[in-house]
Amino acid sequence: MARLHSPSTDVLFDRASDKVYAQLRRMIIALELAPGTVLVEGTLVEQLGCGRTPLREAIQRLADDDLVVALPRRAVSVADITVPALQQLYEARWELEPALGRLAAERITFAELDALDSILASGPPDSSTNQYDLTEWDMAFHHAIGRAAENRYLLMAFERLQGVAQRLLVFAYRRGAFVPPTLDEHRAILHGLRARDTGLVAERLEEHIRNAKDRILRTL
Repeated sequence: MARLHSPSTDVLFDRASDKVYAQLRRMIIALELAPGTVLVEGTLVEQLGCGRTPLREAIQRLADDDLVVALPRRAVSVADITVPALQQLYEARWELEPALGRLAAERITFAELDALDSILASGPPDSSTNQYDLTEWDMAFHHAIGRAAENRYLLMAFERLQGVAQRLLVFAYRRGAFVPPTLDEHRAILHGLRARDTGLVAERLEEHIRNAKDRILRTL
């Protein structure tokens, strides 16, 4: 199965905080740490087998990702999942991803088209047993389009939203069988990319993002 390329996995890091960041990021996105959970430093140091400095550095990066929020008295909690936050996230995706799609339709290589096809051909993991892996499969498709656009600033903006978007998908996949429409919509986007039809790709991405938002809203 194709794996998600995120800011935490594209580069091999040496710093201890990078491993802690990757571990905590997965735990938050997978809802192993539930929204609203207060992060207790001593507990996490023991659980993750890390020092306090790497943990604090990782938590700061997670705050930059909007996955944790500061509380009074220097406490930190996992960010809540709310309807207003969802609305704002999908407003941003509605503007950003069609722009990436239009550029990708102009610039995508045959190898990148084949890679997208491989993601879809691999098939989604079983959503009833592992929602996190399912969202990895889902977001890998979107991130591959972002890379194919060959615009580092737009890609950075997408990556800034990626963790929050993926956590919402985990939340939604736990509450509804959304895989068949998602797969069909991805195939329609790939068809537009193969045709190098910028307008069609943007239209299909807009439709896909709107449908994804509606599916998630029905679970809240």
